[in-house]
Amino acid sequence: MNAMTTYVSANEAARMLGVTKPTLYAYVSRGIVGRSTAADGRTSLYAREEIQQLAGRARSRRDAAPATIDVQIRSAITELQDEGVRYRGRDATELARTHTFEQVSELLWTGRLDNAEMSWPIDRIALDRCRAVHDAAGADDPIVRLTLAATTFSATADDVDAASAARRLLALAPSLLGGPLTGDLATRMAATYRRRPPPELVAAISRALVLLADHELATSTLAVRVAC
Repeated sequence: MNAMTTYVSANEAARMLGVTKPTLYAYVSRGIVGRSTAADGRTSLYAREEIQQLAGRARSRRDAAPATIDVQIRSAITELQDEGVRYRGRDATELARTHTFEQVSELLWTGRLDNAEMSWPIDRIALDRCRAVHDAAGADDPIVRLTLAATTFSATADDVDAASAARRLLALAPSLLGGPLTGDLATRMAATYRRRPPPELVAAISRALVLLADHELATSTLAVRVAC
């Protein structure tokens, strides 16, 4: 003996599915849900059992699918996951709290994390050369200054490996923006904003530098990776 089919109205069916009535009608048009007509020839009815089964499948998918970013990126240096960003297997947020930009940069370049304090030496000849180019170009904008410095430096650093070139160029940056010649990079950068920067400003700049250290995961680069 066949069981009697129980029907519900459109309002009740939409409520059971957790969707709006237009969405319910879209389900009907796509053949996901069947629709019957009441005796009055106008009212739409939906089989309760079918609606319950569809609602159960929807809940199972929601429960089974963990919250996730749409794209997961991993390189030899950086891994981007739901839990956050990791540099060579180390949590980037924790590194930002406990290590300087120089230390984290060395980790990215060499794979080694040194806890000893360090500062990169300044190439005075390169600094004078970059300043001369700035003066000749009348460059006052910080971005223009740094761009000119990178171009000037690259023209004379063909025989330098990438990590050494990066150290030398980064060491120049604060001084090219008016900062002092001594101290770690975050302190020198902070001094371009305040002559005697408070520790809070130095810490904020240091952490920002660490968190932005791997440009591979910049928005523009990530967009290209997703498109490819």
